[in-house]
Amino acid sequence: MKTTNSKVEYLISIVLITLLMTLSVISTFGQCNSFVKKMNRESLSPFENCEGVQMAKMYPGDSAIINQELEANRTYRILIEADEYLGLISAEISDQLNDGVLYINQTRQYIDLRSIRDRNVEIKINIPQKFTSNKIERSGCVAVAVSSGLVEDLATNP
Repeated sequence: MKTTNSKVEYLISIVLITLLMTLSVISTFGQCNSFVKKMNRESLSPFENCEGVQMAKMYPGDSAIINQELEANRTYRILIEADEYLGLISAEISDQLNDGVLYINQTRQYIDLRSIRDRNVEIKINIPQKFTSNKIERSGCVAVAVSSGLVEDLATNP
């Protein structure tokens, strides 16, 4: 009888742990969804379409890489926002074909890129390390929005 009870207890504990983990992920995703809704998208206004928004929960000292496809003869604006707690984040954009760094940003909220050919780039987001006296790490949301427009359209509508 003890083995049956221990198996049931084990299954119940697995189900409870899975449920708690699922609720934690849903809660985090909900927090980042509300963060994305509050993003200041005014700087994307000269561009006709938003290619998409990606978001993540990040901790101080984290970094993330986003692969982005760029089409020829288009200008792209990449908007990066993070919770204030995370501090001044930095971004680096590299061309995947020749490993060349196209842009390093540490001061502006957005990055403009013009692509003369189809290419794939990597957007690397770096969160500065932060040390706290109580050793409790707090996370924050980071969102990256990519918008684009035709090169000739943007020449007349800055």
